[in-house]
Parts: sequence; structure tokens; C-alpha cells
Amino acid sequence: LAERDPQIAAELSRIVDKLERHSRDLVEIEFTIESGVLWILQFRIGKRSPIAAIKIAHDMALDENFPLTREEAVARTANQIDKICTSRPACNPGRPFAKGLPASPGFVSGALVVNSQAAVEAHDRGRAVILARPETSPSDVEGISAAAGILTARGGLASHAAVVARGWGKPAVVGCEAMIVANDAIRFGDRIVRAGENISIDGATGDVFYGAFDLVEDRPPEVWAILEWRDAAAQQKESSPDQGVPLSDDALVDLLYVKTYCSAEYLADIMSISKASVGETIARLSAAIDAANPRFLRLTATGTAQAAERLTQHRAAFGTDKALSLLHAFEPYNLALKKQVTDWQTKIVGGTQIPNDHTDSQYDLNVIAQVRETHRKTAAWLSSSDLPGSLSIYRLRLDRAMTRVIGGDHAYLVSPRVDSYHNVWFELHEYLIRLAGRTRELERA
Repeated sequence: LAERDPQIAAELSRIVDKLERHSRDLVEIEFTIESGVLWILQFRIGKRSPIAAIKIAHDMALDENFPLTREEAVARTANQIDKICTSRPACNPGRPFAKGLPASPGFVSGALVVNSQAAVEAHDRGRAVILARPETSPSDVEGISAAAGILTARGGLASHAAVVARGWGKPAVVGCEAMIVANDAIRFGDRIVRAGENISIDGATGDVFYGAFDLVEDRPPEVWAILEWRDAAAQQKESSPDQGVPLSDDALVDLLYVKTYCSAEYLADIMSISKASVGETIARLSAAIDAANPRFLRLTATGTAQAAERLTQHRAAFGTDKALSLLHAFEPYNLALKKQVTDWQTKIVGGTQIPNDHTDSQYDLNVIAQVRETHRKTAAWLSSSDLPGSLSIYRLRLDRAMTRVIGGDHAYLVSPRVDSYHNVWFELHEYLIRLAGRTRELERA
């Protein structure tokens, strides 16, 4: 084109540069030249693989003449950075003995455990484990957090195990239908693998192998660079935190009652205070909060009794029938968000549901737009004067998470590591269930 029509070529180059800088990203542009006139027909954020997205963000942030900051590069790659396969087997692992659905990429080896408590205990001893479950539930989140990889007999790419594993960036294989999980072993037909024996899973292919394999590092230098930028941003945030959500001592105990457990880092993120300040708060509430395991703070028997009594008082003041109506009124919003979270973590390609690698920015923006609309409706509902005041803290946290998502930090949509929109939503639903005097099992029924 530069040889045929230098003027048009120069104009196209200028427009491409302008659109790229406007988007601060790789762009795909459709154009035509008609009777010597250049027409730009359309443009959009370009599709690319996860590793390419990281390399592009890295290079743009390093270019002093390009309008993308390191902080923006970190936020933009939040959905890919932890999901890049960081290791691979040093040798051919051979033929798998079982196969499921590839729910969260990565190759990992570890000792088999079949319950979350065993996963936590092994992790605390410094041993890598693969947690095998028929299917996971919210009560297994502590075990998922401690495990190196997840294997389930039931569930699809939108199952609890798949959603949480992707949020943690942990390899996972789900829907391994040939697997039967027993008290101390897993069975595949005539083959039995006992707890403590090593297995390996490949979350990118769904393959399950017997034994452990030496792994080699497989992380490009751009990934390391962005991880360093992320750590630096986290340190800066801790030294000058944003406006967090104020939690009274009672509210903090009530939060742990609903969540069952959480980390000190999680509380620091909610309140935007330093870990040291969280430590001082926990020490002050030592009668109510058990901090024996700093990774998983939970309530003591005293704290549980206090929170349960407050919930009973809230129910009595509001009324059980009104609380049940409140729970039913929440259900349409809950169904909408569940679908949107599924759409965020998976997408349909060629009629098949696959994990969303977040390389299609337009797809992600469309999902975020739907979540924003659900948030708008839910926030208006939560602002009603007819609702109990105990819900105000959830409104504040949902608003804060949504602000961060809109600002480009998409980890605050579903990540379990921070006070994300999905985390707060789950707690709100749990509180409404308990306020109505019901359980999740009754609600499912």
C-alpha cells in the first residue's frame, strides 16, 4: 500500500496509531479504500491467547510513549496471570488412567486426599496434595485453598469446583465420571488409588495420571515482570490504602459467622488497613476469634454463640415471615448473577462450553455490563427503607467491588482472594438464608 498510495498508507498508519492509543490495547481494524478514499469500517479489541495478552500488556506498559501504566497492565492481566501454566512434566507422563473435563489449566502432582480436613493438615506439613471429591461445596473451600489441585467425579465447567479452582488459579479436572470416591481411596473400575499415594492431573487436558512427576518451570519472563509489578502495587496499597468498609467488632464477628473462615489478608482488603492493624483487632477479639491458624481465622465457641444470638435478635426484630419474603425477593437477582458469573468464567464456542481465557475483551465487557445492570437493580432493592439495617454493610461492599471492576480490576468480580463482588454476594445470600431461619439444603430442595 505504501508503494501504491503513500498518502493513504500514511493516513491509515495515523488512524491505527490513534485507535490503538484510544483503546490502550491491541486492536483489529476493518477498512476499505473506495475511489481513493480510506474508510474505517469498524474496530475492536483484538483477540489473542492468554500469554500473548500478558506479553502485549507488558510491552505496552514499558513503552514510555504508550498510554498504558504498569498498574493498568496488572489489572488488565489479572484474569490470565495466575492461570498461565507455570510448570510442565519434565518427561512424557505416559498414558492417563482416567479423564475428566479440563476445568482449570496447569499440571500438578501430589498425594491423594479425599476430604478437606486432610488437605489442610497435609498443606500445613508442607506436602502437596490433590483433593478428590465426588463434588465440592462451599464447605470445601478451605481444602481447595490448601490443595495443589482438584479432582471431582461430578460437575461441569460451571460447577463449584471449577469456579473456585479458576478463581484460585489452581489446576482442576472435574466431571471424571468413572471415579468413585470412598472414605480413604478413589476407585476407577477395578483400579484403586489409596489416600497418600501420588497422582497427577493436567487441568488443560483433563487427564489423570498415576504417580508424581518432576516439573520444570515454564513461565515466560513477562509473567515474572507483571507479578513483580503486582507485588509492588500491593505494597503501595497497604502503605496508602483506599477507603475501606468500616467493620465494628460485632460486624467482624458476624462476618466470620457467615463466612465460616477467612484470612487476615482478606479482612485487611475489606477494611483497607494493614495486616498489622488486623492483627491488633484479632488480638483484641481473642475470646471470639480463633487465630491459631493464621491462614484460616474462624470463630471460637464464644464468638459463634454471640453471632448466633445477634442473628436471632435480628430475625425477631424483622419477623420470620418478612425475612422469608425477603429471601424469595432476592432469588431473581441471584439467578441473574449466577448466570453472569458462569458466563464470565466460561463461554460457548462451537456449541461447546469451555473455560473463558479472557482474551476476547468485548465478550468480557458485555458480561460486565450485564453484571452492572444486576448490581443497579440489587443496589436499589438493598436501599429500601423496609429492609433490615444489617444489610447496609453488604451494600457498601458490593458498591466498592463494582467500582473496582468498572475501573478495570476484574479480580474484584469473582476472585476468592479479595473482597470480590461474588464473595460478598455469596455472604449476602447466606445471611438472608439464615435470617429466614433456613439452610442452603432446604433452599435447594
